Amino acid sequence: MTKHRPDIFYKYMPANTAKLVLENSTLRWSSPLDFNYVFDVPRELAFTVKPSDIQKSIAMKLAKTILNPPENTDHLNAKIRLILQRTKTATKSQKQEIVESLNDTSVVDENLESEGLEMINDIWKNWIPEMRILCFCENHNKASMWYHYAQQYTGAVIELKANSESDSPWLEARKISYSDDLPYAFTPDGWAELTMLSQDKIGKTLYDTCIYTKTTDCAYENEWRISTYKRPSESGTHSD
Repeated sequence: MTKHRPDIFYKYMPANTAKLVLENSTLRWSSPLDFNYVFDVPRELAFTVKPSDIQKSIAMKLAKTILNPPENTDHLNAKIRLILQRTKTATKSQKQEIVESLNDTSVVDENLESEGLEMINDIWKNWIPEMRILCFCENHNKASMWYHYAQQYTGAVIELKANSESDSPWLEARKISYSDDLPYAFTPDGWAELTMLSQDKIGKTLYDTCIYTKTTDCAYENEWRISTYKRPSESGTHSD
C-alpha cells in the first residue's frame, strides 16, 4: 500500500461521460495511446540515445562500482556481480588499473548495440496498446482540472472511496512523481544504470519510471493512478 494514500479519490469527466459511468457502473481504463498529452507515457524508448554513449556511461558507472562496491549486490545482474566478486580481494592499486583499463575496453553487452535498443523499443511499443491505466486526482475543487478534464467547468467529478473492507481496487493507486529530470529511457546514464540491474529489476524500473513519473508542468493534477493490462479477450486501446 502506498504511504499517505488518500481515502477518497476524484475523477473529473464530461457530463455525458459521468452519466454513462453512473448508469453502467464502469470506468474507462485507457492505453497511453488515448491520453490527451502525448508525452505522458513515452511511446518510444531510447530513441535519442546512442549505443556508444551508453558504452561510455557503463564504463564510468562500472568503475565507480568497482572502487565502491555496495554491500548488497542482489539487485545487480550476474555479470556485474561476478566482476565485483573477482575484484573483491584486489588491492587499491589493482582496482585502479582495472578502472583505467575500462577506458579502452568495450564493456557493453551485445544487446545494447543499435539492434538491441531497437528490439527493446519494439517490445515497449507493443506493450503500449495493451496497457490499461486509470487516473485520479486528490482534490475535487481544482479549477485547472475542471477546465481541462470536466468539459470546461460544465462536467462532473465522481468521488471514489478506497475502502479496505470492500477490497477496493483504488487501494492499489500510486502517487505520480513529478520531476524535470529526464527518465531512464532518455539518457545514456539511465540506460547504463539499467543494464547493471538484474533482468527482473530492469523491466520493473522502466515500467515504474515511465508510468508513474511526469514533468513538473503537470504537477497541478495531483495525480494518482492504477496500471494493469487488457484482458486476453479484449482488443482496442481501452477497457470499460
